[in-house]
Amino acid sequence: MLFYALTIFLSSFLLFQVQPIIAKIILPWFGGSAAVWNACMLFFQAALLGGYTYAHLLFERVPAKRGAQIHIALLGASLLALPILPNASWKPQGSENPALLILGLLAVTIGLPYFLLSTTGPLLQAWYARNHAGAVPYRLFALSNGASLLALLSYPTLVEPRLDVQTQAWAWSGAFAVFAVLCALVAWRSRGGERMTEQTEEAPPAPAWTLRLLWIGLATAPSILLLTVTTHLTQDVAAIPFLWIVPLVLYLLTFILCFETTKLYWRWFYIALSVAALAMVAWFQVDGHSGMSLQKSIAGYAAAMFACSMVCHGELASLKPHPRYLTSFYVSLSVGGALGGLIVGLLAPTYFDAYYEFPLGWVFAALLGAAAMVYRYQDFFSTMRGFAVSIVLVALLGGYAGWWVHIQQNQISGYRHVQRNFYGMLRIQDEGDFTDKSRVRQLLNGVINHGQQFLHPFRRKEATTYYCAESGAGQAILTRKEGVSQKVGVIGLGSGTLVSYGRKGDDYHLYEINPMVIHFAEGE
Repeated sequence: MLFYALTIFLSSFLLFQVQPIIAKIILPWFGGSAAVWNACMLFFQAALLGGYTYAHLLFERVPAKRGAQIHIALLGASLLALPILPNASWKPQGSENPALLILGLLAVTIGLPYFLLSTTGPLLQAWYARNHAGAVPYRLFALSNGASLLALLSYPTLVEPRLDVQTQAWAWSGAFAVFAVLCALVAWRSRGGERMTEQTEEAPPAPAWTLRLLWIGLATAPSILLLTVTTHLTQDVAAIPFLWIVPLVLYLLTFILCFETTKLYWRWFYIALSVAALAMVAWFQVDGHSGMSLQKSIAGYAAAMFACSMVCHGELASLKPHPRYLTSFYVSLSVGGALGGLIVGLLAPTYFDAYYEFPLGWVFAALLGAAAMVYRYQDFFSTMRGFAVSIVLVALLGGYAGWWVHIQQNQISGYRHVQRNFYGMLRIQDEGDFTDKSRVRQLLNGVINHGQQFLHPFRRKEATTYYCAESGAGQAILTRKEGVSQKVGVIGLGSGTLVSYGRKGDDYHLYEINPMVIHFAEGE
């Protein structure tokens, strides 16, 4: 088992170490918004789905010897993709869909290595179960998540402060080559495993489609929560470097706790905790954290996501099938993760004009938690008493969803414009009395004021907020010799306030990656 464990540990470590490495390289290319990370997560989850599906088909449909040969060949081919340094030709030129460009960039740069790393967990667990009669391989899944957690924690504390991104990419590529050799050896040793399966007991019937749908749903809800809570924290609560690691660490921790042993998932304790968490985050959206410190707000959202993810992953772990159906179970988990990434990373920015996926995640988590209870206690819910309880559950879920709709509508009402694209949601609002000379029009991105302009005709060209004459930018521009023109480069347009300092003969160049910001700055 040690050889299998070492290979799975290294693959999971590399799988999650490459995520911040590649994201750090391409983040400046695409404007540094939370949506860049969500697009990366969509790729990672889709590649994970592809890897798990490949592992399932290779194990179920291909003879052991041929399967080992195919996997070894792919491992060899993946070495041709090293080192994992993206080509500068993938930098956006301004007219492309950023999400699709990121997906293409990642597929070309790390596609095959990442794909093979993602296959390792389920494939090696399946090989181990096949070659060792009566073995229960699910603890290897907890080990893989532990390695992923170590990779995430070591990056901001050990790797990122000490190595530049070029060195990081080369070091990761070297470690991947070591993994490829280890995995090839495991595959070669497992090629004769079919003889072992003849000695094993007959497996129980295949899981029903209703159970498979429940697996997918229980994996989808935490995936949506992970991405939406990350976006909310980094955009609406605090712009803190590496804050995105906190939700991801907690997400992985729930997998570790739930799949290491069933004793660490205390069902009714976490259900009660998640109910309190669902109420807390709804209250936060009204004005619950207006007077709270950043630390308490971050801790509140993180704890709520952890509680709900524990319920979903705890129920997943309790519903895991016989090892004979291990790979199909992991495919269902990856389908759920990919669905969450697809909803948050691609569909929501395209079809929602506000962050409706944030409440959707909490409502969906509540729904799936209730569905898991109904499935687990089918005998009770088939009685009249159980039917009455189910009616109450439906009413509570409907009321909770309705409350979120009400909150979300209040958050986008009263603005001149609310629009959304890949880079985020922008709002235009007017503040101040209509007869007051201090009435302003503001451009908001999340909770951040990206500039405002006085509406009074005589004050429209006054510099405001952190672009005023006393600000660093204001002082720098105003330090000019009389009669000498200036050449000024502005990175990030905002509402275009800095242009108000321009004088005849000056040459201003403004750089903005978000076309919606340009639209509002010019039109409002």
